[in-house]
Amino acid sequence: MLYFIPHVLLSIIQTIRHSQKRDKVKVFLILVIITFLSAIALTSMESRHFGNFIIAFMILVCWVDLNNEEHKADLLRVRLAFYSSLFIGYIAWGILKFL
Repeated sequence: MLYFIPHVLLSIIQTIRHSQKRDKVKVFLILVIITFLSAIALTSMESRHFGNFIIAFMILVCWVDLNNEEHKADLLRVRLAFYSSLFIGYIAWGILKFL
């Protein structure tokens, strides 16, 4: 799942950035993911509930065109930002845990 999240984020960024390429299905999938995952996060953080929306995640992952060099560079930046934020979060959690 950690591998696919940057792809989904890139798909959301591309949808926001390129308004002429917005597709109704893509916008619907993004809204489904954001709405339902936030509803699950607010009610219960059990991982069995997240599996119901994995199909929407996979469709958005496949939607990213990696044949384009610009998209590859964007994906690299999104991955760098995502994994850096995870690393910083884990380091901060570890420091706060041992204080």
